[in-house]
Amino acid sequence: MAEIIKFADGTPGSIINENDDWYYADRERMNNTGLSEVKKGPLHYKRFLEGKPLEDTESYAWGRAFHCIVLEPDEFIKRFFIMQEEDILAQIGGKMPRGTKAYKEWKAEQLDEAGDKTILSQESYDVMRYLRDRVNALPELTNLLNACAKEKIMVDDINGVPCKMKADAISYGNFLIDLKTTSGLITDFEYSFNKYEYDRQMAFYSDIAQVTNVYIIAVEKSSPNGIGFFEVRPETLQRGRDKYNWLLDQYKKDFLQGGIQNFDTYCHKAYL
Repeated sequence: MAEIIKFADGTPGSIINENDDWYYADRERMNNTGLSEVKKGPLHYKRFLEGKPLEDTESYAWGRAFHCIVLEPDEFIKRFFIMQEEDILAQIGGKMPRGTKAYKEWKAEQLDEAGDKTILSQESYDVMRYLRDRVNALPELTNLLNACAKEKIMVDDINGVPCKMKADAISYGNFLIDLKTTSGLITDFEYSFNKYEYDRQMAFYSDIAQVTNVYIIAVEKSSPNGIGFFEVRPETLQRGRDKYNWLLDQYKKDFLQGGIQNFDTYCHKAYL
């Protein structure tokens, strides 16, 4: 495990002072999501490049909320709204209280109060708080997290391509930590790691952040909510580095070097 270096006032030049709105709207710099779209094919990346929104799944929203409650707890109430419906359901009663006029009127008022905040159920919120407390109960993990700056947007050019990433937790020049939830077992996390190509993501992040030590804290979303702490080996990072470099080459060929002249007539061709 890397030596803990306390976060100082000075930040490296790769840190930029932008917010999430900029990060997710910007298309000038490549990020890991963009790499995933490049892998799907040039038409998918073209859609992404044009700013057409990707599906905001319940799982993705859950992950954002969990990151916030663990890494930036003071920001949670500003970004998320808890739909506390237990009292209204008990008050209405019956077999299908959500189908009643009273419930619908109550929900409309709640949605109006929530505004632009992401809505979470009380059940989800309770689970997140429990998982947060599980993580915070482990000194080895909290000591590392406390040594880090949280949710920092970092940029760099890789192989001539402007790139960006958002670090969950970083000790500058030393190590970074990525926080993940999993619907599977912690003992099977290697399967998820390979399935979702986290090797590519971690290599991309580590190279932009210019660190060699990369850790993942993974938490089971379901009971008994196991927690895992994983160190990503150098050879695993190199494997991921090879993957993202290949995708950057594809991106440059198809989008920066005029490889595809007319997307309307584009057809993927390959041998089987």
